[in-house]
Amino acid sequence: MRLLKIFIVLITSSFILLVPKKFAMACGFWVQGGEYRFWLLQPDLTNEPDLTPFFFSSGYIYRMDMTAAVETFENKNTDEWYEELKHKTSKKDINALLHETKSQVFFVHQKEFERENSFLALLKKPGNNELYRYFILSKKLEELATNPDPWDEDRPPSPISNALIREADSMYRSSHSSFLKLRIAYQLMRLYAINGQPEKLHRVYDAWIDPVKTNSWIKTAALYRKATHTPGLKSDYLLSKVFDRGGYYRSQCLLQFHTRHTDSILLFAKNHQERTVINAMEVFNYPGRCLARLKSIYSGEPGY
Repeated sequence: MRLLKIFIVLITSSFILLVPKKFAMACGFWVQGGEYRFWLLQPDLTNEPDLTPFFFSSGYIYRMDMTAAVETFENKNTDEWYEELKHKTSKKDINALLHETKSQVFFVHQKEFERENSFLALLKKPGNNELYRYFILSKKLEELATNPDPWDEDRPPSPISNALIREADSMYRSSHSSFLKLRIAYQLMRLYAINGQPEKLHRVYDAWIDPVKTNSWIKTAALYRKATHTPGLKSDYLLSKVFDRGGYYRSQCLLQFHTRHTDSILLFAKNHQERTVINAMEVFNYPGRCLARLKSIYSGEPGY
């Protein structure tokens, strides 16, 4: 009997060790690459506040708020709509619907918003039909984008996203409004990102957004989308251009920047100013002393 038990244990152990296995994706401990980078000591754990000067982590500095950098694109978006509508509505009502009202809530209470919100009431008036159609399209896309796959798997194109792409493409081609065409093109980029079609996303940016001369935050946001869907270190170069424009996801640009490959990223730079921005992004991510490099950046670009 004892030999039988030993035999069973050996067979079972061999089976567990030798049978081919597959890895399973599951929830577990995970940390953003830039959430903390380096620590010498941990005064918060040892109750030694005098050691704080020797401690560094972005989590400690920003109290775990990885979006601590000031973002201005929502205010800019409100301002651009306000100007487009020639000040005929209030910024408060514009902001309430664009940024504070979730799409699910909007579609449930749409009739109430049409009565009570001056921005939506204005869009419903004759002559603003194109603006209204775009606004509804953006809310539909928002609803689609805020229901991601919790396992972060690649999602195939869906009938909903394909229908929205056809609607947006048709709207872009029929519109004569530079204000709307820029926004529709950006929404198309978002839809192609959802569909997992980066090559089409790139074509929209290169053909419909990049040639446009504008200070709108939309162009910066579109470049960020292109950067995050570009393979290799070219992505880091594009992120540096987004970072330099400012006002849109600066913290995320730093978090995604591959500082170990700065020398290779610098090869993409077209001028001194672009090289300065890339060097500055590396310094922002550097956990050690870098006074000499800061002086070098300042001497080249006092604005930095």
